[in-house]
Amino acid sequence: MKRFKINTISLVALGIFAYVATFVVAAIQSTEPFVNTVKQVLPKTVMLKMETELGRFLCAGVFISPAGHILTCNHCVDHKDIKSIAVESYNGYTYFAEVLSQDKTNDLALLKVNDREKNFPYAKLADPRYLNIGQEVLAVGYSFGMDWTVTHGIISALNRDFNGDLKRYNMLQTDTFINPGNSGGPLFDRDGKLVAINSFIFAPVPGIPFFVGFGFSVEAGQIIQFLTKFRQLDKSLPKSIQVN
Repeated sequence: MKRFKINTISLVALGIFAYVATFVVAAIQSTEPFVNTVKQVLPKTVMLKMETELGRFLCAGVFISPAGHILTCNHCVDHKDIKSIAVESYNGYTYFAEVLSQDKTNDLALLKVNDREKNFPYAKLADPRYLNIGQEVLAVGYSFGMDWTVTHGIISALNRDFNGDLKRYNMLQTDTFINPGNSGGPLFDRDGKLVAINSFIFAPVPGIPFFVGFGFSVEAGQIIQFLTKFRQLDKSLPKSIQVN
């Protein structure tokens, strides 16, 4: 009788342990995908330093081809007195890049590093047809000069239009923290695909750019249109960039 009682207690304890373990495993699994995503996307992201007569400007960008093509924002490189664009990769190497194409309307620019020997890790574009409000995303950037800063949020809205002094159309809205230095940086989904390029934030006080939960990015559909137009003029864009 005594032995049977001990075994029953053991079975009950085992059942409680299994019940609790289920929740622990579920919690770990819910966070683990983004840990893996961050490891995957950091080498594909670059930090950009633009040297001009007025000083140095910091932005971010993302490799979109193994040949070293980089997407960033046009306002990052649209300086008449720009002297050089230094590209810092996650593995610590520094390259120099040239501007291949600019789209002022949609705030996009295509760069290419001056190095033919490298096989760069690159991001694939997300399918814009499957972007959804509430979808989790993460940003990587040069936030306040702190390189490789990763932030996390959701897609808050799609197809935002601005018709004031700043004219932008079909922008993706996100609550992911985006601060000075994040411009031109990538917005990734859980699969590590490029959802958008971070462009600007809503600042309640003009001239004081601190984040209040309203960030706006150039989404994948506009990126595809930009790259498609460039490919029509320049066939050198690698076929690994799927723009059709």
